Amino acid sequence: EVARLYGFDNLPMTLPSADTVGTVTKSWALRDLARDLLCGMGANEIQTYSFSNNKILDGIGIEEDSWERNLVEIINPMGEETSAMRTILTPGMLEVLGRNYSRNVEQVRAYEIGLTYMNDLVDPKALPVESYDLSIGLYGKEEDFFTLKGMIVTLLERLGIKDVEFVAESEYKV
Repeated sequence: EVARLYGFDNLPMTLPSADTVGTVTKSWALRDLARDLLCGMGANEIQTYSFSNNKILDGIGIEEDSWERNLVEIINPMGEETSAMRTILTPGMLEVLGRNYSRNVEQVRAYEIGLTYMNDLVDPKALPVESYDLSIGLYGKEEDFFTLKGMIVTLLERLGIKDVEFVAESEYKV
């Protein structure tokens, strides 16, 4: 406020005197490597909203007692659709795939590396836990489960994770 009243034109132009050095964290480097690898496999990065609600989870069949319903509620939401923070990336991915399919896009390979939010189950008064998750979705004439599995195996191997064992998920209804 003082600078505005005095006049910005009256203040000398100077650069900050502190020497700053930018660094890349391991988490950032890992996400960048994953992005490069997935783009190299023909996938496009998407970014979806971090908001969610129980209706969205109902729409994809998440059961009432599932951990995915441990939503971080927003105290003053802008609306019912934005009343909580997402716990999984799946609804956003399905929305993007559905929108592309409805617009007659014949083939899509997409991924999202995004934050998910979870209430602390031990201490309800603690701040929510934020973590980066990865979601990959695809459809098309030549796309199937084995295409997706191949992408995941390639990604894990390039990240230095070998000898992965795949186990069928039994928690979700089909």
